[in-house]
Amino acid sequence: MSTSQIPEALRKCVLEALEDARRRRHEYVTLEHLLLALTEEARTREILQACGATMKQLRQALDSHLNEALEQLPEGLKFEPEPTVSFGRVLAQAVCTPGPPSRNSRKAAISWRPCWKNPILMPVICWSSRGSPAWTY
Repeated sequence: MSTSQIPEALRKCVLEALEDARRRRHEYVTLEHLLLALTEEARTREILQACGATMKQLRQALDSHLNEALEQLPEGLKFEPEPTVSFGRVLAQAVCTPGPPSRNSRKAAISWRPCWKNPILMPVICWSSRGSPAWTY
C-alpha cells in the first residue's frame, strides 16, 4: 500500500502509533496504539465525544492497557514494531473505502453495519477521502 493512498491525517496518526509502540518497546503496533494516536486528531476527538467518550479517561485507559497488557521488549534489543493483523485490516479498510454511505442509501448502510458494531473502530474505518473521519449517520 503506497503512502500516497493514505489521507494525511490518517498517515500522521499511523506514524504516531508506530512511534508510540517503539517508545514503549512493544513488539507489535496494535489498534490501541492507533486509537490513542487518533485521540490527538481533532475530528476524531469530536466524533468520540459525540459518542459519549471522555478523552482524558479514554487516554488513561488506553495508556494503562498498553503499559500493563503488552510485554515490553528488553533494553538493547534492536527491533521495529510490526503491525498486528487487525491493525493492517483496519488500515486497509480505511484506505480502500471512501467513507460511509449517505443516510439515504439503505442498501449501502446495511453493508456498512459491521464497522458500526464496534464504535471504537468506527473513526478509523469511516475515514473519508478528504483525510478526516467521516461522520454522516
